[in-house]
Parts: sequence; C-alpha cells; structure tokens
Amino acid sequence: LWAHLFDPHDPYTPPEPYKTQFAANAYEGEVAYTDGVVGNFLGRLEQGDRLADTIIVFTGDHGESLGEHGEKTHGYLAYNATLWIPLTIFAPGLEHRLIRTNVGHIDIYPTVCELLGLSKPGFLQGRSLLPLMRGKKATEEPLYFESLSPYYNMGWAPIQGFLYKQEKFMDSPVPEIFDLEKDFEERNNLAGSKNLATYRERLETLIRQQSSEESLKAEKKLDRETQERLRSLGYLASLSGDRKQAFGPGDDVKALLPYHNESMEALDMFRAGKVGEAVERLREVITAKKNISTAYLNLAMIFKRQERLSEAIAVLEAGLENLPENYDLFSQHLCFLYEAGRFNEAIQSFQAGRFPQFEFDPVVWNYAGLAYWKKGNAQQARKCYEKSLAIDPKFAVTYHNLGTLDAFEFRRTGDRALYQNSVENFERAIGLD
Repeated sequence: LWAHLFDPHDPYTPPEPYKTQFAANAYEGEVAYTDGVVGNFLGRLEQGDRLADTIIVFTGDHGESLGEHGEKTHGYLAYNATLWIPLTIFAPGLEHRLIRTNVGHIDIYPTVCELLGLSKPGFLQGRSLLPLMRGKKATEEPLYFESLSPYYNMGWAPIQGFLYKQEKFMDSPVPEIFDLEKDFEERNNLAGSKNLATYRERLETLIRQQSSEESLKAEKKLDRETQERLRSLGYLASLSGDRKQAFGPGDDVKALLPYHNESMEALDMFRAGKVGEAVERLREVITAKKNISTAYLNLAMIFKRQERLSEAIAVLEAGLENLPENYDLFSQHLCFLYEAGRFNEAIQSFQAGRFPQFEFDPVVWNYAGLAYWKKGNAQQARKCYEKSLAIDPKFAVTYHNLGTLDAFEFRRTGDRALYQNSVENFERAIGLD
C-alpha cells in the first residue's frame, strides 16, 4: 500500500481544529494534521495485530525552505532545507538505530526487495540498506541531485550536483561547495578555494553512469486534467526544446529567484485588494529583469480580471518578445486574443507558434477551433476540435463547441446527419460536465 499524504505543501490550509490551534504557523498545522492521520493509521494496524508482519517506510519527496536562502517553498534551489528529508524504515525483527550514512530514495526499492526475500530487478541502481539497518558498515556512494524546474520552465541556469560523505557540490554559474559537517545550513561557500574542474568531471561521470538509455521512451501524452494538475504544481515544462545552453552569473537561480518572489508577492497584494501596488510591483520587476515569466503572466492576469484585455495582451506580447520559447506566455496570449475578439491574430499566432507542447494541449486546439469558426472556416475549426478531443476525450467544453458548430452547419445545409452529430456532442458534454 502506498499512502500519499500531500497536506504539508503550499498552499498551507490545515483543517480544523489544526487551523485554529496553529493559526500562527499554518505549515506546522499541516504537519500536525498529517501526524494525526499517520497515527490513526498505525493505530489501526496495531489494534489488528498487524504490525508484527508489516514493513513501514515513511519518507518525503522534499522539504520546504520556508524562507531559507530566499526560497519560500521548494523546487528552485537544492539546499538541505529541501533536499534533506526523513526516511524511517520499520521492519519486524530489526532493532531501532539511527543511521547517519547518506542514503537516498534510490535505495528504498532494493531494501524492500531484500526485506521481503525477493530478487532485486537488474535495472535498479540503488542498494539495499538492510546491512546498515543491521549495524554493519558500508562504503558511502555519491548521491546525485538536481533542480531543473527553473531551467525547463523559465530558461534559468540548471542546478546539478552530488553529495559525498560530508561534502556537497552544486554546479551552476555561481558554483557552491559546502562542508556539511561544519556548515549544515550551507552559509560558507568553499568553491573559491577548490579545483572546480575535478568536481565537474566527477559530476559528469556520475550523470553518465546513472542516466538511462530508455529515457527517451518515457515521454507520454497526458490528458488535460492531469496536465492542469501537474502544471499547478510546477511539474510541466513551459519552454520548448530550443532552450538556452550557455549561462552566466545573471542566469543563476540564486540571482533570479528574488524577482520571481516579488512577482508572487504582487499576486498576494492583488488578492488582498491592493491592485495599484500589485501592478506597480510587477512593472518594477519587468523593468529590472526581462526574463521573469511569472511577472508577465501575473500582470496579464490582473489586467484581465479588471477587464483590461488590451493591456493584458500587450504585457504578454512584451513577455514573448523577451521569452519567445515560453509556452505559458504563448498559450495565454492566444487565449486572450480570442477573448478580445481578435480572431485573425489568434489564428496567426496559432499557425506561427509551433511548440512541441501543442501535441499535448487540448485547450489551445479548442481556442484555435473557436477562432477559425468565428472567421467562418468551419472545416478548419472542426479539425482543431477533433484534435483537441483526440488529446483529451473527456474535454466537455470542446464537445460543446463541436455541437454548436454542427448545429449551425445543420441550419445552413439542412443535413440531418449534422443535426444528429450536434445532439450527440451536446449529450457528451452534458454527460461529462
């Protein structure tokens, strides 16, 4: 059984009574709520006398920075605040002990295999931790880590590194090396006194050894709902394949993250009713840095909410001028052009912007279909709607639009088959939503 407990995650909204009890620290309220849920679950196992034959692995996928190193949540940097996570393994017959050797998630699967007496699949790269859990010593292996979301979503420099014993190397335009035994909070960067070429060579070797030849086969088309959920968590790439490859100190995540934080703070201002202040803050960010996509997206969203669509479109166009490979800016721009009644421009944008993400985005194909239909091109509109539904067969809005198209075409031609198609598409839309 895998129980996925997501609650200690931004936004922090614990249920009652934790919301009231932890009013001053909602994140701790989320943790306390989750602790209670886990306690109830383990209590049921104990009551049913099942703990004696149950293996329990408790871990997390990342921590929350909560402001350390200028990172409010996670997903940008790779300091211990987010990288160092709990791993508790309970198995019948094992004594309690604290293991200080560095291990990683990559080791969980082989460990469970050995605990259950199963053969480890040959493709696994991790190692069983059972010898360590039984008090034996083991050779420490370097652990690879990365933070690539800013690279794939914003075009910022990638962060890659490794942890070996008590030394940690993070490669970026402003590289960092830390002695974690003396400096666990990573305040004293030792990179200036080290031979970086040696560390980079070791990192390249580690990446080469652990990269899979099967990685290209892992690409998969996702339905619209899954895409939206992943995008809301920052787990979908926003940039096309032609990403920048050479980076300088100004591209370093550490240099750009403060501007992104300001863009998000401006959104909080807007939600609090401070519209003028929010707009001014976002304009200041855009003036200072041209490559902060969240500043353009948030400012455009604010203008749209105020029914200032022309200004919203102008902001997105400025963003695309500076970040032409950013798909989020492109897709928002196309949708706003349609909503502003600028159908020719929406069609031109759709035809010109050949992003790989097109093949996975039913929303853009739906908007393109609407724009073609408004311009009287029913045949092209139908092709776009059908492509939208091929990507996501459960997209009710597109069924509705296709039903509308068929209804108008039936009135124009008198073709009863179109009438029947229209009814069926509306019924599908109603059935789904």
